[in-house]
Amino acid sequence: MEDVKIIKKIATGGMSTIYLGEWKGQRVVLKKLHPHLSSDTKFVERFKREATILKDLHHKNIINFLDLVVKDEDLLMVLDYVEGVNLEELINRGRFPVSVCVNIGTQIAGGMAYAHSRGVIHRDLKPGNIIISKDGIVKITDFGLAFRERLRFTDPGVYIGTPGYMAPEVISKGKYSTKSDVFSFGVLMYEMLSGRNPFEGKTPFETINNILYTNPPPLHKQLSIPLELSQFVQSVISKKPEKRPDFNDVFRFLKQVNSIGKKEIISFLEGKPVKEEISIRKKKTKKYYPVLVIIILLILWPVYKVLKKENPQKGSEIPVAVKQDTVVNEVPVNLESTTRVERETTITEPPEKEVKQSGYGYMKITVKPWGKVYIDGKYIDQTPIHGEIKLQSGRHTIRVEHPITGSEEKTIDIQKGDTILVNFNMLPGYLKVKVKPWGYVYVDGEKVGITPMAPFMLKPGKHRITIINPEFNEWSRVVNITKGDTIFLEAELK
Repeated sequence: MEDVKIIKKIATGGMSTIYLGEWKGQRVVLKKLHPHLSSDTKFVERFKREATILKDLHHKNIINFLDLVVKDEDLLMVLDYVEGVNLEELINRGRFPVSVCVNIGTQIAGGMAYAHSRGVIHRDLKPGNIIISKDGIVKITDFGLAFRERLRFTDPGVYIGTPGYMAPEVISKGKYSTKSDVFSFGVLMYEMLSGRNPFEGKTPFETINNILYTNPPPLHKQLSIPLELSQFVQSVISKKPEKRPDFNDVFRFLKQVNSIGKKEIISFLEGKPVKEEISIRKKKTKKYYPVLVIIILLILWPVYKVLKKENPQKGSEIPVAVKQDTVVNEVPVNLESTTRVERETTITEPPEKEVKQSGYGYMKITVKPWGKVYIDGKYIDQTPIHGEIKLQSGRHTIRVEHPITGSEEKTIDIQKGDTILVNFNMLPGYLKVKVKPWGYVYVDGEKVGITPMAPFMLKPGKHRITIINPEFNEWSRVVNITKGDTIFLEAELK
C-alpha cells in the first residue's frame, strides 16, 4: 500500500472506518473494512461487491470510485474526496427553501435514475448518504448495501436499510426494488421540505408501524408548498409500489419545476437567503373562450326554440322513472316536493347490501404490525387488508402468522348480515445491543449479527443473548422481551 497514506479518521460505521487520505498524490477518501471482519467471507464479499458496483457507475451525482487496494488482511476502497456537507447535517438545521429542495432532489433523482438504468438498487438512500459539495453538486454515497438485480447477498428474512426510510413492502415482505428506492427518496424529499421525517416515531416499532399504516398529511395543508409539488411527494411515498413513479419520471418532473442552479445552492450552503419559488407552470385561460361560448349559444338557441315548439311539455308534470337496477344514494330527496316522483320511481339498495341478505356475514381484520391471514386453514392475504372479507354465516377459525412472533388463532361466529371486527396483536419486541469494543451477537445460540447494529426484532418471551469476541471473555444474559417494547442492552467485554 505504498501509494496510500492515511491522514486522519473521519467516521466509523458498522462495517468500515472512513479516513481522509492520499492516493497517488491526490486527496481521497479511504474506506477500510474493520480488521475483525476481514476474516468473515460474507463481509469481505459485501465490501468487494460495493467496489464492483461503484466501479461501473460513472455519473456526476454518484461518488467516484478510484481503486480497491488489497494487501494482507486489509481492504481499502479509494474514493473521490468531496469537500462539502452531509445532507443530514443540513436537515438538522431546519427545513429547506422549496427551490433548494427541488434542485437537490433533481440531482439525486438524476443519479438514481442512472443507477437504476445500470441495474443497481441502492437500498439505503437517506440524508446521511448524500453529500452536497461546496460547488453545489450532489453526490450519492455508500453503496455498501446496494445490489444488482438478480444478484443478492442478503439472507432470506434479513432486512437491510434504515427503518425510517424503508418502503412498506420491504418491511412487510422483504421485497426490494427500484420502487423501494423511490419511496426512500420520497421520505427524504418530505424531510427536506418540512424539516422532519414523516414516519419517525419514538421507537423503531412506532416508526415501522407508521410506515405501514399511516399517511403523512399533505405538505400544502401545513406549509407554503405548491399543490403540484405536494401531490408529487404524496405519490412518491405511496404505500403501493405500482402507484409510485420511477426515477425517470421523478427526474423529469423535478427538472421541469426547478428554478435555480449551483450558484443558489452555494449561497444556501453559505447561509445566504435563497428564493422559495419554483417554476410551476399554470394553465392560462384563452381570452377568446367567452366569445366562442356566446357564438355557440347564439347558433343553438333557434334550434332549441323549434324543438320546444314541436314537443310542448311542462317541466313539473314530467313523470320520472328510474330503472330497477339504478342506485340512487348520493342526492338527498325532499319528500314534500317530490310526491309524484316517488310513486313512479324505484330506488334499490346498493348491490353489497343485497348480498348481505343471502346467508353471509362480513369480517374486518386488523393486525399489528402485519401478518399473513388464514381462514379455516386457507391462506387469504397479507395485511393490511382493506375492506371487509365476505364469509358464510357460521363458525370460522382465523389464524395470523408473523415470521418473528409466530402464529395466533381466534374462533369467531358470523351471523347473517353482520360485520365482525377482529384484532390481532402480533407485535414483536426489539432489542438494541451496545457492545464495547465490539462483538458477535447470538440469540438463543444463533448468530444474528455483529455490533454496531440497528435494533432488531425478537419474539416476545425470554431469550439468552450472548456476545462473543475472541479477544475477551464471553458475555451472556437472559432478557424478557415484551410486545412492542425496546430493550436496551449494554455489554462491556473484559
